[in-house]
Amino acid sequence: MKAIFIILIVMACLLPIFLSGGYGISRLVNNRCTSDTDCGRSKKCSENTCISPCDGVSCGNYGHCEANNNHTSSCICESELYFNSSIGECVSHVITKYPFMYIIFINNKRYVQFYLKGDQDVNIYFTNDSLQTNENMLFMISVDTKIEGTNGEIIIIDELPPNTLSDNEYRGFWFSWDDSTMKFGKIDNHTLLHSYPIKNGLKIRYIHLSTKTDAEWLVEGLIPEKINIK
Repeated sequence: MKAIFIILIVMACLLPIFLSGGYGISRLVNNRCTSDTDCGRSKKCSENTCISPCDGVSCGNYGHCEANNNHTSSCICESELYFNSSIGECVSHVITKYPFMYIIFINNKRYVQFYLKGDQDVNIYFTNDSLQTNENMLFMISVDTKIEGTNGEIIIIDELPPNTLSDNEYRGFWFSWDDSTMKFGKIDNHTLLHSYPIKNGLKIRYIHLSTKTDAEWLVEGLIPEKINIK
């Protein structure tokens, strides 16, 4: 009998705290919250309601959001990619400098997006094999134009707006193509910079990235392979 009396006293003392939201119990009583601690560990408080911390979170085209056990969320990327919060995408990070270059196998993709920090000797090859032995298209952005020995067409991109490239900060670019046309533009507002015909029925399966000086690349959703071209 004494034990029951003690339990009743404890319940009478704690009931006002429970109803006011203490100890996270308010979410059970009226589904309301005033702070994250009123919600479960995998939830957060937003506008007095417990919701998933992934609500409204974008992890780009190659990632997904997972709730943590501390009222926060994380973007989980596909294998070998990492989430770059400054651009909101899952990317791979590589640094190019002669004699090393990177090859990206794109299979049937017809669109690639990347961020570049570098403003000299930027070469981007589009080929149908990994060794550049067959037809290819070479885009040269802000480079010395004296190139010899290519099997394909050289396209010099030298009419870009001022400050299109930067050695101090990343600039975003995209390439898209179909069977007849290659388009090149800036990620900002999806601005189209140039459009070129694809000759000789080139079927693009690989992209090669190279520079003569250090340049950093963030490649969205793809894993470049490093090779020595000497």
